Amino acid sequence: MSLAALLSETATAISYTDSTDEYGNTVPAGEETRTDYPARFEQLSTDETIRDRDTVLVDWRVFLPPDAAITPYHRIEGRGHLFEVVGLPNVHHTPRGPHHLEVHLRWVV
Repeated sequence: MSLAALLSETATAISYTDSTDEYGNTVPAGEETRTDYPARFEQLSTDETIRDRDTVLVDWRVFLPPDAAITPYHRIEGRGHLFEVVGLPNVHHTPRGPHHLEVHLRWVV
């Protein structure tokens, strides 16, 4: 089965014009840019924390084409949720070159 056949969903990558906070950290701010990519979403784990408030953390993985331009500062919209990118996206290679991009996502409820 080809990669294109597996990427049957749509992921919308949302990026923002970067700004710098008072500590010198890059923070998303300003104008929003949205780009659609074919994708495949998979839920990895879910956890519930009951302390000050009831919080549910859900980790996901999304597979994208190798040319998808995703950074840790993007947000990904898909399956009716808005996800945060966790860490660096991983490009999987074959002897022919880049095959697909795998991105770890987190949804906090």
